[in-house]
Amino acid sequence: MSERFVDEAEKPIPPMNTWDTLSINQLIDVKNQLEDKLWTFRAQPVIAGTLKRSIDSITKLIAAHGTA
Repeated sequence: MSERFVDEAEKPIPPMNTWDTLSINQLIDVKNQLEDKLWTFRAQPVIAGTLKRSIDSITKLIAAHGTA
């Protein structure tokens, strides 16, 4: 069960298979969300590892977007 706060805006992270269609600003926003989640789950090795791999993937997409 996850914790939710009434004053927090819910902004779901788009599925990884859609990231290549996002704008660079959207990619940066997703990366920031993932980094926030990594901070929250840093003590959970399995979740943290998955988040780190996702952050690496999106970082590469951002870099590729910048050279396009």
